[in-house]
Amino acid sequence: MAGTLRLVRGLSAAAGLLIAVGAVTGPAAAEAPAGTSEARRDGGQLVYVGTRGRGDGIGISAARFDAASGQFTPLGLAVEAVNPTWLMASPHRAVLYAVSEVGNDGKSDGAVLSYTADAATGKLTLLSRVASGGGGATHLALGGMPPTVFVANYGGGTVAALPLQPGGALLAPSSVQHDTGSGPSPRQAGPHPHAVVSAAKGRLLLVGDLGADRIFVYKVDPAAHAISPAEQPFVQLTPGTGPRHLALTPDERFVYSLNEFSNDVAILAFDAGKGRLTARGRVPATRAGFAGENSPAELLLSRDGRFLYVSNRGEDTIVVFRVDGRTGRLAEVQRLAVGPNPAALVFDRTGRWLLVATEGEGKVRAYAVDRARGTLAGGGGSFASAHPVTIAVVGP
Repeated sequence: MAGTLRLVRGLSAAAGLLIAVGAVTGPAAAEAPAGTSEARRDGGQLVYVGTRGRGDGIGISAARFDAASGQFTPLGLAVEAVNPTWLMASPHRAVLYAVSEVGNDGKSDGAVLSYTADAATGKLTLLSRVASGGGGATHLALGGMPPTVFVANYGGGTVAALPLQPGGALLAPSSVQHDTGSGPSPRQAGPHPHAVVSAAKGRLLLVGDLGADRIFVYKVDPAAHAISPAEQPFVQLTPGTGPRHLALTPDERFVYSLNEFSNDVAILAFDAGKGRLTARGRVPATRAGFAGENSPAELLLSRDGRFLYVSNRGEDTIVVFRVDGRTGRLAEVQRLAVGPNPAALVFDRTGRWLLVATEGEGKVRAYAVDRARGTLAGGGGSFASAHPVTIAVVGP
């Protein structure tokens, strides 16, 4: 994303949707995942943290995470890097992908890098580095077979497809598309793709564009690693919405858009067969009556799709919503106060812990997850990391 944090007023209205608000629950014991050998899943989880470049925050730091205790062992700087503001772990091997968010002025390209991770030390070794197909690379997704890495270029207004080699190395962009549109905010003079999500078994790509107030739908030709506009090329959101990140339910029936400017979550029905999105309503990210400034940062669905987690910078909370699998509606079940500016959320490999990067205090913390109720509790550890804005977990 663009390097400047812009806060918006928290008194946003929910449009066209009633939500049920549950009481904030107390601490709850985390539920062990059914059918999972904890010994197999625990050892060797490596947590990587990308930072925004501000002097001491240049690079990717590492820590080892023990899911049995929820504690971290810091491993220090894994590799020097310039503005690695989004990280993505390979689901199949010890490879980490990172953006280099440079060129937000649109005058130069950003970059996407792949690294191999050393299981013993956590150190990262560069495997490949390619141009991102536009300035300000800000988000990544993996999809298709043969696989493709997709990148959203915030500053350049483009989305690019990067062929992925069997060993994890990236090739130069094979296909680049330029988003269209603008919005009423000073930050919306043109398109600014901010999120990419692979859908329909790699046949479609969804793109949240903060500058255009649109969610674009692109067709994917996996064999050619190529993208092109779908029959419905985009769905237009309310002007001044600013879609920042997207989440797709496991059954691909619903898409949630976290909107930075309107300070809410948009709910959209998704027809994966036709590649069509239909707006269903919006839910505010902040509590009723909140009059401060807030900028939502991240949203994350539980693996079973039953709960949606949203981070708020300003209100400084993690909000847990229950997902209605039939209608897509959201019901709040918990609003947990956390450290300042929670920028990133990710589950550990067991799903028993939610890792949260609080940029304002320079820490990554672990919160126990009650997988039956979706709620979060303390009890996990933390470690320091300067200007943390993204987290990825590599390991068995």
